[in-house]
Amino acid sequence: MLNRCFGINNDPVVDVEQFAMNLEVYHPDGSLRSTDEAPPLRALKGEIITSQEEIVRMPIDGELRYRQVNASPVRDQKGNIIGSIAVVRDITKIKAAEKALLEKESQCKVTEAIKGERQRFFAILETLPMIICLLTSDYHVTFANRSFRDKFGESGGRCYKC
Repeated sequence: MLNRCFGINNDPVVDVEQFAMNLEVYHPDGSLRSTDEAPPLRALKGEIITSQEEIVRMPIDGELRYRQVNASPVRDQKGNIIGSIAVVRDITKIKAAEKALLEKESQCKVTEAIKGERQRFFAILETLPMIICLLTSDYHVTFANRSFRDKFGESGGRCYKC
């Protein structure tokens, strides 16, 4: 899997530090992550990393993928760190779904704001002391204010060109 995704050969031994240096990895805010912040390297120093989110540019095709990383040191019987283990989970689809949900939520808020502004606009038109009538392109009434209704009666949406 590593060789296919990251363009490395089938060597069973991978230099973790060299591998980390060759990756273009970003923090969730888009800032570049330094090599020494790589979870496997931090685990080699004794740190336990849980659910760290990162964005990695795939070397093969340049695609940005979101991932969640957990890493821990591996210790021998005496407690000495002899390695690290990292579990990486691709969360790109989850992030895309979250983004779509936030965009939909934002659109709904904008729609509600527009509806509120429209109601305020029509409330103002309703009270103006002049005749106001909004017509569709085929001359059907979509809105008539109080002054219009007092002068001409209820339109009932009828056509005023006819």
